[in-house]
Amino acid sequence: MERWSGILNASSSHGTACRVAASLCCSPSFTTRLAMPSKNAILFMGDRVEGTGNAVIDRLSDLEVVASVLVSKLGSTTNAWVVEAPAFVGPFAVYKDFLSSTKRTGEPTSYNPEGFPAAASTTSILADCLQQVKAKISHEYPSLFPGSTQSSNIDSCKKYPQNVVLGFSKGGVVLNQLLTEIAHLKARVGNLRSESTGGELMDFSDVCEQQQKLHQEHHERQTEINLLVPTTPQDFLESIEEFHYVDVGLNCPGAYQTDQAVIEGIGKAAASRKKGLRVLLHGTPRQWADRLRPWISSEKDTFLAFLREQARKHKENKLEACEKLYFADRTPSLQMHFEIIECLDLS
Repeated sequence: MERWSGILNASSSHGTACRVAASLCCSPSFTTRLAMPSKNAILFMGDRVEGTGNAVIDRLSDLEVVASVLVSKLGSTTNAWVVEAPAFVGPFAVYKDFLSSTKRTGEPTSYNPEGFPAAASTTSILADCLQQVKAKISHEYPSLFPGSTQSSNIDSCKKYPQNVVLGFSKGGVVLNQLLTEIAHLKARVGNLRSESTGGELMDFSDVCEQQQKLHQEHHERQTEINLLVPTTPQDFLESIEEFHYVDVGLNCPGAYQTDQAVIEGIGKAAASRKKGLRVLLHGTPRQWADRLRPWISSEKDTFLAFLREQARKHKENKLEACEKLYFADRTPSLQMHFEIIECLDLS
């Protein structure tokens, strides 16, 4: 399948620009038309690592290379997005628009769901990217779309594709925030009562369907590119089906979500979804066997135990949580930290 690929500078919900590598599938019958993907894979990168002289690290630090790796693993009908942090302090990534508060060098000080900052920034970035790609296609092939400034270079569809989110290294903090937001959305929905159901508690998916209807008129006024990705934070949170933590770690605690209340909310959210949720932890000895940062392994074990406890509690087989160690027989190294990207098992 033909693809559109490139680097874009897209705005977060606060207007800060992020570098994004996009690899988007095109219609098999018309290669200048973007096609509806089977899924969006969105990977959040970590700190920058430069000047190592290591060819593997240099190659897998390239956003476009990482995007192509995601497509190779998830299939040619996948749209891949690789997002760099909106700010850096030296080499340190700072996801300031995705988190409510961070330290100067980007470590989160808390995970606060109010305003859904991670979901809002992600939807803003994806929408901006698609607007830019549409404009580029229309500019390059004006004769194919005479008088069109809207949806003629997009294959339409009626629902959003599945979303898979991945956090590499420090990028895992965005996944922690997204989990917090999903748990908060579920808790907030649980407090709503529907007049049409005689005061019965509304199901999470039912409320999201109602939100979809409320926004339908707005969506119809937008270009059809909005159908390729969710356009509201709530829609985005509801469309996420898989979380992949990829060798995450910080120089202080906070790399994994260990708030039991949040994980309980995730258990409830997964149980109320038609397809549930998958949370997969991928790691190497570089992070999970780091004697100088023992909290990484400890937090990982706590996170996984809480998830599995919720999976057993709800018993609908809607929450799947598992871990996989890569390069177990090798000495920890920075190369393996990047090499895991190319070896990921996303099945």
